[in-house]
Amino acid sequence: MATVAIAGKTHVVNGRIHEMFHPATFRARIFWSLIPTLCALFVLLGLVDLYQQKQVAESETNARAKSMAENLAYSSRLAVLTEDKWLLEATLQSVTGAADFAYVWIYGEKWKPLVHAPGQVTHIEWLKPELDDNQKERISQKAGNVFNSVTAGNESYFEYIVPITSTQSTVPYELQIESRGESRLDVSHIRDRTIGAVRLGLSMNRVDAQLASFLKWRGWSLLVFLCLSALAIYVFSVTITRPINRLTGQAKRMSHGFLNEAIPVDSRDEIGQLATAFNDMGRAMNDLYVGLERKVAERTKELTVANEKLAEASEHKSRFLANVNHELRTPLSSIIGYARLLRRETEGQISSLQRDNLEDLLRNAERLLALIDSLLDLAKIESGKMEVHPELVQIDELVQSAVTTIEPMLNKEQIRLVCDVPVDIAPVYTDGEKLRQILLNLLGNAVKFTNRGEIKISACQVNGDFKLAVGDTGIGIDNADLARIFEEFDRGPLASEGQYHGTGLGLAIVKRLVDVLGGSIAVESEVGKGSMFTVTLLIKKSQNGSL
Repeated sequence: MATVAIAGKTHVVNGRIHEMFHPATFRARIFWSLIPTLCALFVLLGLVDLYQQKQVAESETNARAKSMAENLAYSSRLAVLTEDKWLLEATLQSVTGAADFAYVWIYGEKWKPLVHAPGQVTHIEWLKPELDDNQKERISQKAGNVFNSVTAGNESYFEYIVPITSTQSTVPYELQIESRGESRLDVSHIRDRTIGAVRLGLSMNRVDAQLASFLKWRGWSLLVFLCLSALAIYVFSVTITRPINRLTGQAKRMSHGFLNEAIPVDSRDEIGQLATAFNDMGRAMNDLYVGLERKVAERTKELTVANEKLAEASEHKSRFLANVNHELRTPLSSIIGYARLLRRETEGQISSLQRDNLEDLLRNAERLLALIDSLLDLAKIESGKMEVHPELVQIDELVQSAVTTIEPMLNKEQIRLVCDVPVDIAPVYTDGEKLRQILLNLLGNAVKFTNRGEIKISACQVNGDFKLAVGDTGIGIDNADLARIFEEFDRGPLASEGQYHGTGLGLAIVKRLVDVLGGSIAVESEVGKGSMFTVTLLIKKSQNGSL
């Protein structure tokens, strides 16, 4: 059990890690859209702080260098006037003890270096002890202090050059004492004279150390901030995506039929409202599903009863048709027999009008018998009682038999019957009687709708299929009527107008007989140019293995 629990926890952890690093998950998109933004913001703030920190450190160092140089210039005036090196070196001790002190020169009159303290300068030889002309001119003209940023080797320094001045008077000392007693002091005789200069440099190492310390602190702060931000964003993304994952899981369960389960609603925000609406939708769908199942059960029961009644009605129809066939066929056969006998026995004894009437009687009786046979065949096919008796059928003999039957119906003066059937065509293993009925119905249809031209019968075997085609040059079929020509009792618009007689069952019986034989039928037609019906049957082997 412990192993199973550990494996389950490991699977959950791996799943969460996969969600965080898979770009297709909503949680990963939240996480990886916020983290780079926060990192860029924090780095930008760090750069701004670094710049400000550098400015503050440089400003402080600059101010210290200026203050130290000015103090040293003030305290070394007497030593410069007297050029007392011992006093000058004592004066230098006030600045050499500073941590960032680098170097100092004190110059006397004519800019002669009086004393020098190299301090911490590594490459002191890179620093020229003499002042350049520009610096001398500025100090001599009392233009102010001279500030420079100096580089020696790979180190940088702040350098201040401050003039050393001495106050002098052009009035004798006795007159100065007398003038002091007056109420108003006259200082027009007093002036300052530059007697030297102090050149002080402070190292930038302290500034660099402060910046390095700041960068180190900022780096650790950034790392801690990123970790805390990642944790906070992860918690935030989990908080956001957990109810969405619940909705997704419930949607998947609903797709499998679990409509009664509700999603826990932990908040009243938009996601909570969405979960509530989802639960309401699930309950509504469940009610609809239950109601639909009840209605389906009711309709199924009604359909079962209706099917039973239809089956009973179909059985009654079959019995009725069988009885009608028996009751009508017997007297109709007698009428046809007597009509034929009468026509043969009265040859040359009756008038032409009487003979035409006798022919009409015989023709209508035969049409009525064909209609009865068609209705009976259609009823057998629909009831599934049409049996198939396959045998080896000689195609040329079958076509010749159909031609012999159909020839008396042709107007040979205007219609030509063409047979394109190879003599050596192989026999086909199928129900010969049904194939003969298919051919006769197609020929009868072609004869009925062809006034002049040609009716062609063709047969061939292609790629394991047997094809039997009947084409004519008759009136043709409109494209809008092609989809319904195989429907029962559909006689077409011309037949409906009385121009052509028929029951509308011939092509319907052909279609059903072709289906019974496991084949297909296709039609191509153009109005005014004729039609072509093609029956395709799969060539099967007989029981003894021959075709």
